[in-house]
Amino acid sequence: MQTNGVVDPVKQRADPRISLTSNYRVQPSRFSQFRGDNLNLWDLSVSKNYSFTEKIKFQLRGEFLNAFNTPNFASPNLTPSNSSFGKITGQNNLARNVQIGLKLIF
Repeated sequence: MQTNGVVDPVKQRADPRISLTSNYRVQPSRFSQFRGDNLNLWDLSVSKNYSFTEKIKFQLRGEFLNAFNTPNFASPNLTPSNSSFGKITGQNNLARNVQIGLKLIF
C-alpha cells in the first residue's frame, strides 16, 4: 500500500489480505509462559532480638524482596499483526524492595 508513491506501513498492517491472525500456530502462542524466562527471585530477611527485661523484648527486622535485583522480563508479544511482534516490552517483577521493622513485645 502506498500514499503518494511512498510505502505507508500503517496501511500495510491494516490490509486484511496480509493479516496473520487466521494462520495456524502451535501451542506456545496459547501458553505464553513457555516462551518466558525462569523465575529467579531471592527474598532475604535478617532479624535481631534484644531483651531489656524478662518481659520486655525488642526486635529489629530487615527484609529484602528481590534481594539481588534480578529482572524477570515479560514474555514476547505473540500477536503477528502487532508492530511490536516478538519484542519484550515489560517486566514481570519489581525492583529490589527493602523493609525495616521494629517490634516491641511486652
